[in-house]
Amino acid sequence: MSTGLGPRFPPGHGSDFSFGLRVGIANAVAVGLAFGFLRAAYGRYTVARAWLALRGDRLPRRLMRFLDEAHQRGVLRQNGARYEFAHQDVQERLARHPADCSEGHKRTRG
Repeated sequence: MSTGLGPRFPPGHGSDFSFGLRVGIANAVAVGLAFGFLRAAYGRYTVARAWLALRGDRLPRRLMRFLDEAHQRGVLRQNGARYEFAHQDVQERLARHPADCSEGHKRTRG
């Protein structure tokens, strides 16, 4: 859309072709960076966290610390860069009754 505006807007920036070329290159760089960001693991992680936050799903504030602690306690196992439930029973229980598992188990510190 913005490359189509090049010949008419804004006036006084040299030739219409050079302005259109600069706008086109800027758009290509922006799209390339966005595509690269979304293809990287960190980009997908960031988008997923933002999406879950917008939906109102509760996530631990420090998610990686939470996952590391769950791994140390034996609830999760690490498979490369992914975390998986160490026990199939836990995964099935959470899949069947997600509301039961998210309420009532608040950790208190004393």
